[in-house]
This record gives sequence, C-alpha cells and structure tokens, in this order.
Amino acid sequence: MSSKDTKVIVFLAFGSEKICNQAILCILTLYFHSQENFAQYRIVIYTDNGSIFTNHLKGIPLTIELLTKQELDRFKGTINYIFRAKVFIIKDCLQKYKQDVIFLDSDVLFTKAPEALFQRISKEVNIMHMNEFDLYEAGNYEDINWLRLRKGIRENTFLIKGKKVEIPFSTRVWNSGVIGTSVANIALLDDILELMDQLYSKAKYYAAEQFAFAYIFQTESSIIPADEYIFHYWPYKHIYNNHIKAFLKNNAGLPLPAKAQKTQEFIDQLHHLPSPEPTFIKNMLKRLQRSANILMHG
Repeated sequence: MSSKDTKVIVFLAFGSEKICNQAILCILTLYFHSQENFAQYRIVIYTDNGSIFTNHLKGIPLTIELLTKQELDRFKGTINYIFRAKVFIIKDCLQKYKQDVIFLDSDVLFTKAPEALFQRISKEVNIMHMNEFDLYEAGNYEDINWLRLRKGIRENTFLIKGKKVEIPFSTRVWNSGVIGTSVANIALLDDILELMDQLYSKAKYYAAEQFAFAYIFQTESSIIPADEYIFHYWPYKHIYNNHIKAFLKNNAGLPLPAKAQKTQEFIDQLHHLPSPEPTFIKNMLKRLQRSANILMHG
C-alpha cells in the first residue's frame, strides 16, 4: 500500500490511565472491524505514556508522539484551556503525513470499519461525531452551559482574520468526539483556534473547541456525521472505566486476534450495563431552573 492510501487516525491520551485505557479499547474495536484491511491505517497517539499502548497493543503498529508537560502547557496557551491541544495535534498530523485525518476522543468505539467515512472527507466535506443542537432550541442540552454559550455569543464581538463575525443562533453545534478533515483544509485550523480562544476567554464556555470546529466547518464547508461508524459514550464513561481497566488486565496475555474478539464480546456487555437515569423530580427541577434561567438571561 502506498503512503498516499494511508488513513491517519489520531488520539490524544495523557495524564490519566483511564483515558489511555479508553483509547486502547477503541483501537481494538477498529482492529476487530478491519482485520484484513487494518494495514491501511496509521494509528498516531499523542501521549505522555507510550508504554501502556505498546504493552496492550502488541502486534498493532503504532506511531507514538510523546508529549512533555512543556508541550501540553504550550497547547493550553495563556488561557489555560486544554482542548486547544486538538487543533495543534490535528495540524501536526496534517503537516507530517499530508493525508486526511480523523481525530478521536478516547471515549469512543468503532461499530464498523471507517473506510467509507474517510472516502467522504474532502475540501468541501468535514466530519464531526453528530449534529446535536442549535442556539434557539437545545432540547436535552439546555443547561447552564448552553445558556452561557448563548449569552457569550449574544453579548460579544468576535474577530476572525481581523474581520468582525456575527454568529447566528441558527448555528448548529456538533459533537467533537470525532473530527475528520482534509489536508486541503489545514488553514481552517487557524480560524478555529482564533474563535476558540475568544469564545473561551469571553464566555468561559467549556466546550469552546466544539463550537469553534462546528462553526468554522459549517461556514466554510459542510459537515457529515460519523455516528454510524463510531459510538461516543461520554455520558457513560464513569460507568465503563472500571470495567475497561479490568477487561484489559484480564486479557493482557491474549494474542491480538483473540483479544479483538474478546473486545467485541466485552463491548456487547458494556452496552447492556444499566445507566443512571435522572428521576422524575430531578427532571422537573431541571426544567424549572432552565425556564428561570431563560427568563433571566434570554
């Protein structure tokens, strides 16, 4: 396979064993769904703990990019916002490999091989995990963070390349657990970083990176979802984490094909674990608080 056919999948996993374990499990699900075609993928992991990946993923070629504390601090910038790292890492991969890239949060699982997803990436088409809400009506996402984002966008002026940008409330917010982009769009990353920094500084919105990616991508191109291929279990990771750690420990000595098969069996069990559901009273209180906040803040 020539290098131009290589598909680059990149992770950022640092500072916590559980985050590394999540990424390991994800890579095993990719192997399970792509075994005979797995060689087409270049797995790049930006981490401060390379040994945990090489120990658990024997037989899988990995490109480990070791991160120092100084590099992580540089990614955070003067605003001390760690999710800025996504922009730097995606840009670094685009520059190094000259290939389209799919960046994954660690708390995701492949549900099918993503070859077709890579084929959709172009200068005109970017990928994010899923289309969640707009700023008029966020549905289940209408919490204090949604209100802070609305307020921040309504009350502040944003500049991109020195030009004033008015962000409409019709902007769709996409989940950034998956970000796929073309090497032809590398210049967009500077715009994303510029908007991200302003939004986080002015509004203190914790998911500024998510909104910045979504806004720039939908303004400059179109976005397609990846949820047909990738499951993002962020609401349940506090339930899954201990199970993932035990699974990796108990199956550490298995050869790769057997470990991949065991992984899929384990994933099927994870999907059936009970998830905590808010009680009726908590739901009612949340709705009342949300209504009060909307009346107060718009």
